[in-house]
Amino acid sequence: MTDVIQIFKYKELFTKETYTPQNRKHLNDLPVQISSTTGFLKEETVYLPLSKQKPGSTSPDLLIIQDLLAHDIPGDSWLQESRKAFRTIFHQDLYLKRSFELFKLKKSAEDRYDLHLDYESNSGTIGFPQRQDHKLCELIPGQPVRFRINGKSDFSLTGRKERTFHEFDYVIEWLGKAEKIEFLDTQRTKDLPLKFSNVINERKLLR
Repeated sequence: MTDVIQIFKYKELFTKETYTPQNRKHLNDLPVQISSTTGFLKEETVYLPLSKQKPGSTSPDLLIIQDLLAHDIPGDSWLQESRKAFRTIFHQDLYLKRSFELFKLKKSAEDRYDLHLDYESNSGTIGFPQRQDHKLCELIPGQPVRFRINGKSDFSLTGRKERTFHEFDYVIEWLGKAEKIEFLDTQRTKDLPLKFSNVINERKLLR
């Protein structure tokens, strides 16, 4: 059996001039639906793109499917082409902490995953102010959570640069278990959760 976790990710990068109250208010609302080609779970079968098929590979213990979201914010958005990208991640050995995006994930019981913020490994991505690595919540099948965090950065490896502001928004849901995996190329409309069992907002007031 394979545990299947769906993640919807939003990331935005602002300059000091574009990090305005008017633009930030767009961050609160999530889309209701998106068009996706990343894969989906249906009746204990997970369907993945043909590009993910590898001859002779075994079914993983954990499968993470991620789709990228976009807000309708005026002005230039970061890496417009990246919004078309997706990731499908395979993991073995659920009882070890595994890194994914800004997080570490570890199965703690049959129906629980511990979700931790991994700031130490992602400080350059998130920015300041500093945070401590800590447990965010438990993931339970069918109980989606939302996590938000932001940060700012003023320096690059080559010297001083303009201050930038980073906004992250994740919707994470453990969909359930899959008995088998099939591969096909298909486009599917995905509904984002309307209610969350937990909303964790670690955004700070940035200037």
